[in-house]
Amino acid sequence: MEHQDISQQLRDQLALVLSEYYRTLGSKHDVEKNLPPVLKKWKSIIDIYDIVKGKKQRIIGVYGTPKMGKSTLLNSLVQEDILPRGIKPVTGSVINMERDQRDQSDQEYLVTCFRTGDDGKETLFNVYQHPNVAKVREYLDRVAGQTNPFDRVEVRGPFPNALAFFQDKYKLRDTPGAISKEDALSENLNRDSRRAIQSMEEICLPLFCVSCESLQEKNHVQYYRDFFADRICIFVITKCDDLTEEDRLEIRNTILNDYGIKDDTDIPLIYTGKKQKEDPYITQESCEILEKKIQYILSKDNVEKALRKSCKRVVDLIARGSIEWPVPKVTLKYIQYLLNER
Repeated sequence: MEHQDISQQLRDQLALVLSEYYRTLGSKHDVEKNLPPVLKKWKSIIDIYDIVKGKKQRIIGVYGTPKMGKSTLLNSLVQEDILPRGIKPVTGSVINMERDQRDQSDQEYLVTCFRTGDDGKETLFNVYQHPNVAKVREYLDRVAGQTNPFDRVEVRGPFPNALAFFQDKYKLRDTPGAISKEDALSENLNRDSRRAIQSMEEICLPLFCVSCESLQEKNHVQYYRDFFADRICIFVITKCDDLTEEDRLEIRNTILNDYGIKDDTDIPLIYTGKKQKEDPYITQESCEILEKKIQYILSKDNVEKALRKSCKRVVDLIARGSIEWPVPKVTLKYIQYLLNER
């Protein structure tokens, strides 16, 4: 059996195991809201496989509580100071950025803005076009800021200096800072939290951002545990401008202990910082490290390793009687057969 066929078959068998769970316990829509952690991880791996194979949109989303450097991180990845930044929270919309694949000469940035009605339907409200990034940033500050922002904003443009992975048909998503309802300071933050959380469904790989000085605050920890602990993601520690190796080790231990991460080989930790505080971007070294990690996680080889690891876990759980829903024997035997193939 060809290498590619094995990956596809492992993916399909893992999906069968999940479908049996849905069938046993109720409708897929209702059950997915309360999937056990191991099943959330399996679903995440299936989604990433489908994205790598071009069957789903390639969207990388940046998440975190307000003022964690999410917009700065994204500006750094596209190498344009295009997303608004400020002392106070400035992003109230979900903003998608996409590189226009056409000829780059004389291209303008196109911004389209949408509102969602009470019936859940989106309506196009505004369109703006301009070749100057500074003008686009000013416009985004108006339409995606904290005063009555649009629900979704799409930005399409040349992004000539963006990192290589972004030029390969990926979208980058900026999200409002989310915060738990009991900790919210205003109704705007509750609104922003809903938008950020609802935007997660389409994401192939989330980047969870938290600044090094805020790691132990309970709202960051709870946000991570509620939405990212059971899926493949990258943990980005921002504002690490002058950290020593001892500082990094202390931060690593804090994350492993407080956030419930058992092994940072599964959830990679990326430290980012600036050379000077007034710089618009994180350092080139930070960008390159993050880019390499994104490319590795979304590579075919890594996805196949994750599929194999998950299918071995299925076999192990069935052998121990730890799966409480029926998995057909033929499915189990076929998984075992595929795991023995190379």
